Amino acid sequence: MHSTDKRVAMVRARTRALARQAERRVLTGLSALSICLLTALTWTVAQCTGVEHGVSPGELTGSSLLVSSAGGYVLVAVLSFAAAVVVTTLCFRFRRKQTETQTEAEKDKSKENAE
Repeated sequence: MHSTDKRVAMVRARTRALARQAERRVLTGLSALSICLLTALTWTVAQCTGVEHGVSPGELTGSSLLVSSAGGYVLVAVLSFAAAVVVTTLCFRFRRKQTETQTEAEKDKSKENAE
């Protein structure tokens, strides 16, 4: 049988391990979201410029969107800005939560050391 202090230490260690797993899941989700947004914006640019079969580096420039009209350029700009806002907000929230978790872990360690 373990002592109370040993059980508390084991619970805290397990809690930290679960928190790290959750952080990895969030980072994986943010990475997947970023890749999906990049793919969607690239597809949108290709559709606005009329590129049908493959994309060469010179075809996806801002000036190519102005050939037919400025509507496609504005659409891509608005979508890019919205995607950047969403990803930035998620990253800030994740960072704040991670910082709070670290400060709680430090407080727990200082309490253990004081006892």
